Amino acid sequence: MKIIPLFTCFVILGFFVSPACRGQIRIFHQPYVFTLSPQAGALYGTIYEIVYKDKSTKNYLSEIQWKQKPLWYLGFDLSLGPRDPLRRWGFFWGVSFKMAVPVKTGLVEDRDWLDLKPGFSPGSLTHFSQHDNATRWAIFGSLTTGFSVPLGKIFFLQLPVSLEYQGVIMDAVDGYTQYGNNWSRPGPYETWDPSWPKESFSGAGIRYSQYWIILSPGLVLGMNLSRFSLSISCKLSPLITSISIDDHLERGIIFTDYMLGGIYLEPAVSASFSFNPRLAAGANFSYRLVKGTRGNEFVDYYGAANAGKTDGVALNCAGAGMELFTGSVFLKIRL
Repeated sequence: MKIIPLFTCFVILGFFVSPACRGQIRIFHQPYVFTLSPQAGALYGTIYEIVYKDKSTKNYLSEIQWKQKPLWYLGFDLSLGPRDPLRRWGFFWGVSFKMAVPVKTGLVEDRDWLDLKPGFSPGSLTHFSQHDNATRWAIFGSLTTGFSVPLGKIFFLQLPVSLEYQGVIMDAVDGYTQYGNNWSRPGPYETWDPSWPKESFSGAGIRYSQYWIILSPGLVLGMNLSRFSLSISCKLSPLITSISIDDHLERGIIFTDYMLGGIYLEPAVSASFSFNPRLAAGANFSYRLVKGTRGNEFVDYYGAANAGKTDGVALNCAGAGMELFTGSVFLKIRL
């Protein structure tokens, strides 16, 4: 979290290095401009909730796939940077905020690979259930700072560092479970059979929330051709922190996961067309992948059904990830 006061210092320094002159901001004796970009878009992909069988292997005990097909959002970007990045070097700063529209976004698929009866394959599925995913709340935000340099007459290079936040709350509602003879057994279990009857479920069974903070360096290559602009970028980082809360409403159990590390990758491409010096419109597309994030899981019991049960912890058995495609359209307004 040290980047937040650092980011603030950069902004304050930029505004006081040189006073405003003739209606434009000047930093290090160079002209800068504010740009506001309202946007609308959608996320398409999957958010993963994972439980590993033990603290050292990558074998799954359970995986829940929360589909986002799609999750619509509205938002804006606000940036401050060099007025003409093709002619002058300079620092840039940016703030991004997006909020999702609460809506059903597809399915929730829950799979378990529990202890099997002797003679069954060790990797066999034992339990399967499917529900609707009702996304209740989702926010995406970022702070970015970096350095921009011109490369020839039409190209420029940016070296950004971003602090990103993502939070989402989802409910698994209605749907069915398909447990067959494994419904009430304590184990060992039979391997799952797709012909087993589907037991209907009504209402909210699970409420899952997932929160991410990611610090990532990046690389941006941009091109300006008269009215047309194009940029290609990529972010890559292992500096990941995640917290998830899985509330099994029917069972009266809360699983809280604290996780670190893994790999974050986000390539993106953005293109825009300028109608005049102050107004442009464009589209942005990106692919976000987070995998390998892992940590400890804490189990808390509540409700009359769990009276007398004690809390527990599973060391290094919790996991989380995401694979999301993002597409958006935006207006770019120079203030």
